[in-house]
Amino acid sequence: QNHRVQVFDAFGGHVRTFGSQGDGPGQFLSPSFIAFGAEEEIIVSDESRRDAQVFTREGEHVGTILAEADIGLGLEEPQGVALDALGRLFVACKRGGAERVVMLQ
Repeated sequence: QNHRVQVFDAFGGHVRTFGSQGDGPGQFLSPSFIAFGAEEEIIVSDESRRDAQVFTREGEHVGTILAEADIGLGLEEPQGVALDALGRLFVACKRGGAERVVMLQ
């Protein structure tokens, strides 16, 4: 596994790579899904870390969200992530074997 995000231009040319293997800020264990915000932020969910991380469009780590301790929802394997026009974050995840969607504002 690569444990990173690779950015390419419309012609397939490599622009940048960010992230590495690990459990620290800006690192990934199993990056799974990606979403883009209105402010051009990049949100990457990680099933093994059970969180999602926010990056600038240049790949600078801004913060970590969805950690179980932060929101107390007991998220397991956050999967799909999406942002709507109002900036609300939707996360498809599992908890105790059940699948659900969580909305965070």
